[in-house]
Amino acid sequence: MNILSKEEILRKGKNLLTELGYDPLVGLTVEMDTEAPYNGIGYTLFDNNEIETYSFYVNGIQDIQNVEFYFDGKLKAYCDFKNGLVDGELIEWNEEGIKTYWAEFEANVKKKFKKWNDQGELIDEKKEPTKEDLDKIMKIKGEK
Repeated sequence: MNILSKEEILRKGKNLLTELGYDPLVGLTVEMDTEAPYNGIGYTLFDNNEIETYSFYVNGIQDIQNVEFYFDGKLKAYCDFKNGLVDGELIEWNEEGIKTYWAEFEANVKKKFKKWNDQGELIDEKKEPTKEDLDKIMKIKGEK
């Protein structure tokens, strides 16, 4: 998990609300001035100019990672993406920085997860994917 700095996001990225748009006809994030599928970092800002969220885009599709922050700049959520699907880890923290959720996804299917309360005590867990989970993954990936 590699979290970019605010400076790097602002220097390398484009604002999703003012510089990028979503084209529902093709289902892609595009550059407003060219309508070309976007490659790079897209971000949104809170009213205080802190980063609210950022994502990577490849050919207009969310890819690599999506990261969310609280208003004060603390990390809220991290999620791995592959070709527009959640694929890898999804992690959430509360405002005090305590991890409250972790999950492992493949092709948008949740294989495992752990959920903690705000004090960090484990309250729920799924240790292994079900046969149905594995079948869904194979179907999404087009495997037999």
